[in-house]
Amino acid sequence: MQRKIRGAVFGGLVVLLATAFAIPLSAQPGFAQRQAVAAPRSTVRVVRVRLVPIRLASGDRRQMVLIDWKNNGKRPVSRVNVNILPYGTSRTPLKSMVFDYTIFSSGVANAVRPGRIYRETRSNGFLLSPVFGRARRVEVRVVGVKTL
Repeated sequence: MQRKIRGAVFGGLVVLLATAFAIPLSAQPGFAQRQAVAAPRSTVRVVRVRLVPIRLASGDRRQMVLIDWKNNGKRPVSRVNVNILPYGTSRTPLKSMVFDYTIFSSGVANAVRPGRIYRETRSNGFLLSPVFGRARRVEVRVVGVKTL
């Protein structure tokens, strides 16, 4: 199979894109198609993003991102996916960023009803990697919402 490799730069991060000529991407082994998003992003609004210090059981100090959001839609929300972009002292994001990360997932009984706010606890937050530096602020963008 012949592949073509192309590179792209996004905020200092080099991303390699591979294109297969012989087999379409969806037919390649190991390819997982994304699940369709059932509701528009405007259904959920991020209310507050907290960057809190946390000490692990090993004694290491880390930073955790806690995201509170509100269901502005008319149906209960069962899943929310976001992009998390931590920033240091510069204007470029740290490499500990994550894309399409699920911050909330539940069944019918625990779905967030319309008009309610979900407040994330320390047991459910996103732990930043200290390898790429200490974050000073965090930007969060809702990229997927599933309603019941």
